[in-house]
Amino acid sequence: MSSKKVNSLIKSSNFIFFLTIVFLFYYFISTEQFLKFSSNLPITIILIKLVLISYFFLSVRNKIRLIFFLIFFYLFLLLIEINFTKLFNSQCGNIHCNIKNLKIERNKGQDIYLNIFPKYFIYDTENKFFPISSFKNKKILGSNENGYFPIILNDKIGFNNHNDIYKNKKIDILILGDSYAQGSTHNYNNSIQGILNNNKKLTISFGMGGNGPIISLGSLLEFGQKVNPDKLVYIFSETNDLVYDLFLEKKNRILVKYLNPNFSQNLINNSDKIEKLILEKHNSIINKNEKNKTNNFQILVLRNIRINLNIINIGKDNNFTTKPNFKNIEEAILDSSIQSNFYIFEKIIKYMKNYYPNKKLEIIYIPTKKNMIKKKISDIHREVEAICQKNNIKFKNLFDTEIIKNPKIYYPENFQHFNKLGNQVIADLISN
Repeated sequence: MSSKKVNSLIKSSNFIFFLTIVFLFYYFISTEQFLKFSSNLPITIILIKLVLISYFFLSVRNKIRLIFFLIFFYLFLLLIEINFTKLFNSQCGNIHCNIKNLKIERNKGQDIYLNIFPKYFIYDTENKFFPISSFKNKKILGSNENGYFPIILNDKIGFNNHNDIYKNKKIDILILGDSYAQGSTHNYNNSIQGILNNNKKLTISFGMGGNGPIISLGSLLEFGQKVNPDKLVYIFSETNDLVYDLFLEKKNRILVKYLNPNFSQNLINNSDKIEKLILEKHNSIINKNEKNKTNNFQILVLRNIRINLNIINIGKDNNFTTKPNFKNIEEAILDSSIQSNFYIFEKIIKYMKNYYPNKKLEIIYIPTKKNMIKKKISDIHREVEAICQKNNIKFKNLFDTEIIKNPKIYYPENFQHFNKLGNQVIADLISN
């Protein structure tokens, strides 16, 4: 590489680094981030800045200076990646923070557990069963996105409901879906099902955080016999359902069996074995016996930073112009394209629709926070809506609600899930 090109690269690098430092310091000052730290992280960032600036005054060759810059700039970004949640989230929302607060609650005498999601068992290929719900009749620690750690009291089959509601021979609404359906970031009364029940709409949720379409179908096939709803509601998340969750679910040998609607693990009659699996997973997470190499690798490749800079593809709008025809569900399971996921999704909602004959099925479509704020209808949105129309399934989306007027007030800062106001809008959308 010529000396001129190296000099040009150094100048560009200097400029990029200068803008990064200016932005971070502005962010720290404007949002009072220094007050949120219990560590010496801000001081460390300042020291790295000083080291990086100092190299400009070294009397060394240009190539060495460039290498010096690249190494220390990477270390600078790595430090940000490691502390990403602390730097850019106003509340503590990761598993390490949850474990810390779990221990605090247990020291107070609370018999409480982590929120163990079905998705945690995706790669446990040796298990004879795949848990679809969580601990039964236990207190569960939710995620802090709204300034507090909600405490969830799971029902007798492991979902976020009150046991008394099962005494009703008929209920109004059964909800399926992921964390929106579970309500894991709110106390019960501020969850979607809690709001509906307070409004005299008898509602049960079989939702769990991280559930994609197959696990949601599995929860219906395993536990749907426990209730007799007037309406079935599937809360669809544009953020993960088809572009992430379903790709994972297709890899599990037990989960794909739910694509045969006659399949069941008979989880109700094997609840003791399921509870044992969930407890083992819970303890392994707390004791850090599972070495999550994937997470360590993702830190090294700066995953959070790349996602926020839109450098990494996490399932944003895909090219749907080519729509291959699949001969059967088995062929779609083996296919790695987004089109195969739409094929499987259509099969799933048909199974959901037919589970309760002559009952209503509604899809509540939740756009990504980014698309909601930008008022952008994605290709995924159009495809899901078209599938619903084709199969005569009611499709409701948040672009038809008051959220579209000022979306930001319906989210906690730096988080994707809705606050209480957003849950109220979804509850109204379901009950109308």
